[in-house]
Amino acid sequence: MMNIYQPNWRIPLLIGAIALFPLAMTSATGAGAAEVRASLSSHQAYVGVPVMLRVEIQNAGSYEPPDVPDIPGTDVHSAGAPRSSSQTTIINGRMSKRSSIMYVWQITPRHEGNFTVPPLHVKVDGRFEATEPLQFAAVKSETGDLLIVEVSEQQDKVYVGQPLKLKLKIWLKPYHDTKYDLTLSEANMWRMVAEQTNWGAFAERMQELAKNRQRPGGEEVQRADANGDPVGYYLYEIETTIYPKRPGTANVGDVQVVVHYPTQLAKSRDPFSSFFDGNDFPFGKGSPFSSRDLSSFQRRTLTVADSRPLVASAKVDPIEVLPIPKAGRPADYRGAVGRYEIVTHAVPATVQAGDPITLQIGIAGTGPMDLVQAPPLALLPDLTKDFKVPDEPLAGIVQNGTKLFTVSIRPRRQGVTRIPAIPLSFFDPEKEKFVTVHSDPIAIEVSQADTLALGAIVGDAQPGGNQPEKNPASQDRPISVRFENFAGDDVLRSTQPINPGSLALVLLAPPLLWLGFALVRYWQQLGIGLAKFRTAAARSAYKALDTASSPADVAHALLGYIAWLFHKNPTTLTRDEAVGLLREHGIAPVNNQIDQLLGQCEQRAFAGFSGTEDASLVTKAKECIRWLNQQPFSRVPPKPKG
Repeated sequence: MMNIYQPNWRIPLLIGAIALFPLAMTSATGAGAAEVRASLSSHQAYVGVPVMLRVEIQNAGSYEPPDVPDIPGTDVHSAGAPRSSSQTTIINGRMSKRSSIMYVWQITPRHEGNFTVPPLHVKVDGRFEATEPLQFAAVKSETGDLLIVEVSEQQDKVYVGQPLKLKLKIWLKPYHDTKYDLTLSEANMWRMVAEQTNWGAFAERMQELAKNRQRPGGEEVQRADANGDPVGYYLYEIETTIYPKRPGTANVGDVQVVVHYPTQLAKSRDPFSSFFDGNDFPFGKGSPFSSRDLSSFQRRTLTVADSRPLVASAKVDPIEVLPIPKAGRPADYRGAVGRYEIVTHAVPATVQAGDPITLQIGIAGTGPMDLVQAPPLALLPDLTKDFKVPDEPLAGIVQNGTKLFTVSIRPRRQGVTRIPAIPLSFFDPEKEKFVTVHSDPIAIEVSQADTLALGAIVGDAQPGGNQPEKNPASQDRPISVRFENFAGDDVLRSTQPINPGSLALVLLAPPLLWLGFALVRYWQQLGIGLAKFRTAAARSAYKALDTASSPADVAHALLGYIAWLFHKNPTTLTRDEAVGLLREHGIAPVNNQIDQLLGQCEQRAFAGFSGTEDASLVTKAKECIRWLNQQPFSRVPPKPKG
């Protein structure tokens, strides 16, 4: 007989299993294997109106973005960034998770017919999944007389570089709503032009307008219908110019305009976000396109409630592009096509041989001015026989339809009386031949370059030379050159001798600070080591002059010594700066001679003088350096930093 108080071990196991069942069900998930699905928003489409291709990837731990191949006869564009979502559900204690990411493309058919989206192979979780092929049909929307598109002013043939001008005309019939007795303005009708429009050769022009926040302006015109009766339209005209770059056939592409033509107006739920605004209704009372009964506020609260697509195309015939002929091509021809004019201007008109003349060249014409090149001046014998001109091509700037070039030329000798006419050759596509035009010659006067007498370099010690200017106040007494409390730009002064007591006081002041200050302050007066350094710098300049092989080397050596005197960079110091430094610091007796010598070096570098005359420049430069080195002034101290 069983004892009813004896424990039964099966009962706890049963109770535990019942308690753990919901927990086991809760921990289970319904996530399955990754899937890839593709679908179309519609299997029936209009030409020029896109259908949406959606590719959804579900429950993938890893994946690669799908790629849609080109579909003949259509334009395929991504509709933006992918959209992702996730969802978790619990039913009867069973939890399931679902995640997905969706990619969307716009597929726009460009002609009637049947189209197939091929299978898409997408890599998910390390393997490839293929979608099913999809098909859709496109039919042409009947536009009737609502939308007309034409490309006018077509040319049968052009030459390479010749402007190819095209004009697109769009006639759009204004929509009139009978319920509100309202006709949309040309601005509102233009807003109905869809983004899917294929502008063809006019795409760049439309992008330019959009960048400047502009649009083609429409005007109210009359156009005869099939019965010859006048019908009101809004006419929009878009012009563009193309410059073919290579011979052959220019296929600029057809134009296909897509319009979401309104079929119904309705009041907007939000008057502040309505389709219209007050400025979109420019027609006044009495116009056949005006509303007679609606107030301004009522018009502003209307929006387009429904529309239908209109698609109209304009075919642009291929255009033959001819090469520029080689027969009869001038030697100075540089690719200009069209009709051009050239003018020149020069300053100064009176110079010495070797002096620079600034020559400005202006070219205006019918072609693309940014592509126009300057005439090859170095290849013009009439110019190069009398002038030194640069060999490198000139860079120009376009201003108000004219391209400007600036160049520096130098007359080779005295007696040159004019800058000759500058030719410009171009190919005239209308006459189909090369044409050369000329600028007017420019009258100038070129005198002999100044020569510097060797005796003038040493000042008034040599008779017959250029006498340096003297200070009248100092002609009757010797000049005592000293530095005292230098605080300005004048480094040479005539002063009384230094008071020995003051100097002793400075030298005996507390030890290092005052002594160091005095040494720096009166470095030039004490003459500590300066003669040695100046002589070494002069010897270096003499050495450079001994090895000089051109007038430019002579000028460089002289400028280098002057740069050392004034703590300047010898590689950047110019003639004007050197003369200015000498004049600024009162070193006048030889200043004019150095200026003339540097000027002669510059002139002879371009005027083509003989080696004997170049050698005289070396002698004159050494005399200038020797004079500077022997004068009772010290090297100018460097300016303190800060």
